[in-house]
Amino acid sequence: MTSLRGLIRRPLFQCGVLTLLTLWLRMASASGPYFVDAARHISAIETGKLVIHTPGYFLFNLSGFILSHLLHVSAGSALHILNVAFSVAGVAVFYLLTSRLLASRLLHGVSPFWLSLAYTCSPIVWFSADIHSSYAAMTFFAPLLILVLEVDQRLVWACVVWALMMGFRPSDGVFVLPWMLFHALRYPWKQRLAGVLAAIAIVAAWWVPTAQRYGGSLLLPLSSSRQQVHGLAQGILTGHLGVHAAVNAVHTVAGIIMTWGLLTPAVYLGAIAWKRSEIARSMTIFLAPGLAFFLLYYFSDGPYLAYIAAAGFVLAGVHLASRPPATQRTIYAVAIAASLLFMILARPATGKPSKLRAVTDAYFVRYSVPSLKEQRDPRLAKLLGACHDQSVAGVCR
Repeated sequence: MTSLRGLIRRPLFQCGVLTLLTLWLRMASASGPYFVDAARHISAIETGKLVIHTPGYFLFNLSGFILSHLLHVSAGSALHILNVAFSVAGVAVFYLLTSRLLASRLLHGVSPFWLSLAYTCSPIVWFSADIHSSYAAMTFFAPLLILVLEVDQRLVWACVVWALMMGFRPSDGVFVLPWMLFHALRYPWKQRLAGVLAAIAIVAAWWVPTAQRYGGSLLLPLSSSRQQVHGLAQGILTGHLGVHAAVNAVHTVAGIIMTWGLLTPAVYLGAIAWKRSEIARSMTIFLAPGLAFFLLYYFSDGPYLAYIAAAGFVLAGVHLASRPPATQRTIYAVAIAASLLFMILARPATGKPSKLRAVTDAYFVRYSVPSLKEQRDPRLAKLLGACHDQSVAGVCR
């Protein structure tokens, strides 16, 4: 009995259990292409164009293209394998992150296993792996970036990870840039310069092919992305007060709840500890810019928040660390059970969707089509109306 308990408590055993469980959950909830972007990604891979609407997602499509040819599978299957791999690896990295934070006493008193299991079962982290889009990569790169820079304190390698992360979802890379700069101030200028040069080289490796495929200047992906977001934005910073801003904020809050589930209050309580906790201060800086953008300017669907899921769960751990171990396990168990139940009932699946999934689509993971129809651009309203009338499953964008 003693040897069994010792085995269960071993980090390698716990990490193995988490990765196998994550793999089983992701395979059990596999679905066909879900969002409109899924068809675009598949088409981009099959045609060899490797870009969709700006910013293109060249690196994501290239990874699917390579995997498709190496394994001799369809583009859709390649993207599913890629996202499941990112999701499983992301849970392993998150467990390593929390274990290292515990060892460094930055997250003293928290069980890495329970916190990582909550991360595994997060509806947004889980959902990101089920759909054929680029969100699942963020559930891997975000905790890896935090591990490399926050724990290992390797600035140059962190810049490499950041550049790769940005290649899969450029907007998320921009949102964490203030956090990168916050930590970079602690390093000598030679390391900063080396990190910048490494990041520039990697970013150029996917930015230049993206611009070439659009047939424009090097600034075209940036300018086109700005125009696209500005045309869809409905937050208060756009001047669209009233229903537009309210719906945008409600959808953002709904996405937040889907990301951290019943641990959402603990996330915010952990952020309040930023003055006395170094890790809480760092994680708050990590997620604040993106949340402010989503709340005040533009929010599309819940998986947008996949990149801040890891930082939020660390904040929850900061708050719960002050609770007795038995209380922590109870809170985690209830939160995990609620997430599991939700995903079992509302997970994406082929065939006719359940009522709960339809509600989830409408209010948690896709646009508010009625509010967007009220935008001033009649062409946009017509496009969104057509998407809605044809009952497109996912995000019409």
